[in-house]
Amino acid sequence: MNLQVVFLQPRNPAQSWPTDPGQGTTPTPTPTPTPGGSPTAPDTNTTVVVNTGPSGVDQDRCEGASRNMLIAAGGYDFATSLVGVVLFLVMRRKLWATVFGRYLTALMVAALGATALMVLDPVRADELTLCLNNPEMARYIFLSGSTVSRALVLGLVPSFLVTLGGCWVANRT
Repeated sequence: MNLQVVFLQPRNPAQSWPTDPGQGTTPTPTPTPTPGGSPTAPDTNTTVVVNTGPSGVDQDRCEGASRNMLIAAGGYDFATSLVGVVLFLVMRRKLWATVFGRYLTALMVAALGATALMVLDPVRADELTLCLNNPEMARYIFLSGSTVSRALVLGLVPSFLVTLGGCWVANRT
């Protein structure tokens, strides 16, 4: 069974798929004799046409994808800020570096971690990618113009500020 053909077919619940690998396959054409007497080789160039169907992207779905991206960005910022504050507390407990060095290390780890997560975006939904690639629907995505701007505004700045506040509170206790 050709997996490429099965996975690239449009989703249609009414369509029945062949269960047997031999069922539903088209026979290969037999070579036809030419006037010279030798048969011609069958054509080996095959073109696979993938019908993706309608993209199904509309304003509501793109706004939902943008909202989900903002929620994921908040999660990235919270997680990296938590790592930064815990690192600050461990460094303070072990008396590693000066106070400035502790702040700087915690802030750099949190800010760079959140920025990297926003650039890579490991939980990016397929709808968000479709909306970003569609010029008409990209306007419904927050900061759809540039990945770098999203990484700076949604990753670096919030995690920097939250980590700074967390470290300040942790240093006072």
